[in-house]
Amino acid sequence: MHYNFNKELPLFQLNIPTQLYAGKNESERIKDIISQFGKRVLVISMQDLSEMAERIRNYITTAEINTELILLENIEPTCSYIDKLKQQLKGNKIDAVIGIGGGTAIDTAKALAIALTHSDPIWLYTNLSNRPPLPLVNQTLPVIAIPTTSGTGTEVTPYAVLTNTETSQKGTIQQAEIYPKVAILDPELTKTQPPKLTAATGIDAFVHALESFINVSKFSPVAECTAREAMIIIYKVLPEVYKNLNNLEVRLEMSWASTLAGIAISHRGTTAIHAIAEPLGAITHIPHADAVAICTPPVLKHTWSKAIKKFALLYDIFEPFNRYEKTEAYKAEKIVELIITMFEKVNMVKKIKDYVETNDLTDKLLGDVIKYKFRPLAQHPVKFSKKELTLIISDIIE
Repeated sequence: MHYNFNKELPLFQLNIPTQLYAGKNESERIKDIISQFGKRVLVISMQDLSEMAERIRNYITTAEINTELILLENIEPTCSYIDKLKQQLKGNKIDAVIGIGGGTAIDTAKALAIALTHSDPIWLYTNLSNRPPLPLVNQTLPVIAIPTTSGTGTEVTPYAVLTNTETSQKGTIQQAEIYPKVAILDPELTKTQPPKLTAATGIDAFVHALESFINVSKFSPVAECTAREAMIIIYKVLPEVYKNLNNLEVRLEMSWASTLAGIAISHRGTTAIHAIAEPLGAITHIPHADAVAICTPPVLKHTWSKAIKKFALLYDIFEPFNRYEKTEAYKAEKIVELIITMFEKVNMVKKIKDYVETNDLTDKLLGDVIKYKFRPLAQHPVKFSKKELTLIISDIIE
């Protein structure tokens, strides 16, 4: 894709402040990195990654760094839990926070980087469509991200997604201060992902790239380029890694694609799929990546016919050798089929009823999307009316 940079184009921004290391056994590098951040480090990981977390913790202690390890349950981060940890850790001198795991661990580490340096409840620092966040008034703790999944891209984003269990909402902290200072992509760590988690997180990464690419909110050549490359890699590699979980080469490709998608959403953001998926997850407690998979086909089916040029361009990316043979309308409709076929290859075509009862869900979900997620909705290439959103949500539920 070529850009004609001239005075008629709007300005754009580029911010990639994370030092990235990628390769087999690169997680061992942490012992050479960590000392620049201080002598006392908080390590956040998951219960089911305890052996891995202890191994990485041992690398850190060889550098004469004091560590405290917290192992989380396998749930998405909640504001009440962040505030509870803040009180437990009050008075501890902590110089940096390391997140080892998927979005739960790394987003928790990011949230604690704020919570441990600020006094207000963490929910007030989330950025909702209907209210701005509290400003950060103190220096936050540096964050180091060591992802074990290939999906969220949180290792290179300024985002931390949190659930408010009291209001059944999801909100996102959006602050440049929580960009990880360092991220380490080690395919050896991702081998622990079972097939379902490999598929789900891979689909989440794909949709991050897809939504960044179709997002109409602002001019961002970096988002389009990284999103494009991420989609191509995931479309090709995800079905392959799903069949061969121990292939480190394709594991690293997926990690890189997830990171590219993270860079894309950092510079442009998501659209209608995440605008519906996040409230859906908050209400039903369906895992985030699964909620994204549920919402993607219905949103795309209601979008392509009203954004034919953009979706035809997507087809050209996925099928470059056929790009001159079809009409734009054919290509726009066909790309939706190709994406759904990829979902089918990794068993990620899902319905809400596969997880929870759907009684009385439509009105609550519709209300939350309209009230709390109107900003990402406005970034979608189609401006859906309330009636159209109701139809989409009906398709998601059925």
